[in-house]
Amino acid sequence: MSRKTPATSGHPKPGYIEASLHGNLMCVADLCSDPQNAREHDARNLESIRKSLEKFGQQKPIVINTDGFVLAGNGTLTAARMLGWEYLAVAKSRLTGNAAKAYTIADNRTTDLSKWHDGDLADQLQALQQDLEFDHTVTGFDDAEIQQLLNEVYDLQAQGSDELEEQEEQPTQFSVVVTCKNGREQKRLLRMLEEKGYVCADLSM
Repeated sequence: MSRKTPATSGHPKPGYIEASLHGNLMCVADLCSDPQNAREHDARNLESIRKSLEKFGQQKPIVINTDGFVLAGNGTLTAARMLGWEYLAVAKSRLTGNAAKAYTIADNRTTDLSKWHDGDLADQLQALQQDLEFDHTVTGFDDAEIQQLLNEVYDLQAQGSDELEEQEEQPTQFSVVVTCKNGREQKRLLRMLEEKGYVCADLSM
């Protein structure tokens, strides 16, 4: 394939792309998905990307090599085609060979290795869900998933609170009553315990 040049002039500046990215536009028709991309994008994933692009526009460039093959952003390219977009903002990488292949894998793998902070995520999703004028499903979470997360997080918080209350209700001092055979054994036991730092009381009957 011949090398493609970003459409930096002579083309309209699409409103669906962040204005600061307009200096590096390329025609979608000139971009190619990576034929060896090991990352699969199922129907739900592509629909989530499509909804995000439709709601927020393109906020970051996809990464391509000098021949127009996508190194990072294959899902974005597919979703852009679903939306009928003519252009995408790109960042052109000079990586080739194994370095380019490794970068593509690393770009996906580093996302896999990150984790959600469930408490903060639940709070933010709940706030978005309560805004009736905003479509919270553009986050990629549907109502059932949000409710499940809220149940898990708040149940854990409730359990933690109950355990703390139980700990607070427990006495800080404990007593043990020991029955001795005779007064001599009692005195010897009291002396031994007092030497070890225990507070003892003579409860002779």
